[in-house]
Amino acid sequence: MGKIYTIDATGKSIGRVASEAALVLQGKRLVTYRPDRLPTPFQVEVKNISSMRIVMRKMREVHHRSHSQYPGALRETTFEQAFKKNPEAMVRRIVEKMLPKNRLSQHLLKRIIISR
Repeated sequence: MGKIYTIDATGKSIGRVASEAALVLQGKRLVTYRPDRLPTPFQVEVKNISSMRIVMRKMREVHHRSHSQYPGALRETTFEQAFKKNPEAMVRRIVEKMLPKNRLSQHLLKRIIISR
């Protein structure tokens, strides 16, 4: 597709990795950056997410909530449970929250590759 930008997550915090990935996906490091256009095709590959540094307090206190809009259907899991179940999805979700909420965000999320 284009250039591949690799981020090694070994020993880095999850927020630092996600913010670096979001900056590269948006093209903010390029001289030709425009917020209303897709940047030149960059793919971001995040490696070694299983050896990322995550604060244990955050693992227990941060909750992931989902609701199906039916009464009493609020489901709540801790970050630790969700990360153990599917770490790639959690990293993708954190990167998604750091991207701007506009029509380009879904196109940018297709360009991220996450591996354990």
